[in-house]
Amino acid sequence: MSQPDIADLEGLPDQDPQDYLVQQALYTLTPFFMDGVADDPVKARAAAKEMLLAYKIGSALELQLAVECIIFSYSAMDTLRQAKVDPDMPVPQRVRLRNSATSLHRASHNTRRSLDLLQKARMTAEPQAATLHAEANAKIHDMLRSMTKSGGQTAEPPPSMNHAQRRAVELAARRAQG
Repeated sequence: MSQPDIADLEGLPDQDPQDYLVQQALYTLTPFFMDGVADDPVKARAAAKEMLLAYKIGSALELQLAVECIIFSYSAMDTLRQAKVDPDMPVPQRVRLRNSATSLHRASHNTRRSLDLLQKARMTAEPQAATLHAEANAKIHDMLRSMTKSGGQTAEPPPSMNHAQRRAVELAARRAQG
């Protein structure tokens, strides 16, 4: 499948950036469905769209993870198919294909697990997200104010913070100073 022509995109009305991400996801997924629809790109794109709809995507990151999960899954299935299609295939090559399929399957499951966790967090956090975000911002700003000495130098962070927290606060204080 070739790249879309820029001239084809110029006449399109302005869309939400999410629409562009979905278009890119469909463009990426379409080749994985070409074999099942006798190389018909319209049908392959429709199949890719149906597969994406099954994932209940709610953000750009969830879209990316869903696309990765689909790609890993279909690549694993295709690799297993290749290992079985040629009965005269040498055993080492067949084993290599099966090992590749196992790795792709594992990657698919890891990606799916990440997607599930992200979606679960989104579902449980949506009602509380605004409050938590405001509280986190206020806490960070309070820490930044308390850590800045009158001379513009950063004070020593409180010892109760771990190294990563202290480093993040120090960097944020430096950015705030200029």
